[in-house]
Amino acid sequence: VMFLTDGYIGNEDQILAEIRQKIGDARLFSFGVGSSVNRYLLENMAAEGRGAVRYVRTDEDATAPVRLFYDQVRNPLLTDIAIDWGGLAVTDVFPRRIPDLFAGQPLLVTGRYARGGDGHVKVRGRIGSEDVVLPVDVSLPDHETRNSVMRSLWARQAIEEQMRGVNRGADPAIKTRVIDLSVRHRVLSEYTAF
Repeated sequence: VMFLTDGYIGNEDQILAEIRQKIGDARLFSFGVGSSVNRYLLENMAAEGRGAVRYVRTDEDATAPVRLFYDQVRNPLLTDIAIDWGGLAVTDVFPRRIPDLFAGQPLLVTGRYARGGDGHVKVRGRIGSEDVVLPVDVSLPDHETRNSVMRSLWARQAIEEQMRGVNRGADPAIKTRVIDLSVRHRVLSEYTAF
């Protein structure tokens, strides 16, 4: 499904609820044109639909970006992605529903682990109609100080996932969890500031 808009659309909660209810195995791609589009809605529509989002400003020629976007979404590199962590103690993986992988568009999946170790991770998915398994040897250190930014990346995705829960009418404890994640990992959220 391709959703194209050039204006600001409200009632995000109802739209996202309808998408969650009806999306099934379909993919949803959103495309915003101009400076007044609802980026929050378009990004969350694409996240719920395991698709992609793209924006074009009013001062740029839309021909090339539309063609590129169409080529990307028409030929995903890997779909229906799942990760088998091969016995590694990996938890809290975000996004919970991994989107498809498209050419020229990074796919970020974050998680936490309780203890270090070596493992043979298997990334499963589909290329066209063929099931594939991509083996990846992974070595998780017991303690890593060089890549402290990874905590922030994970926390941002965890907060985004929690905030999507707010839109789903989930329990009010989500606000407390978001504030805790934000303060503990020093990342901003809708409920926290400097």
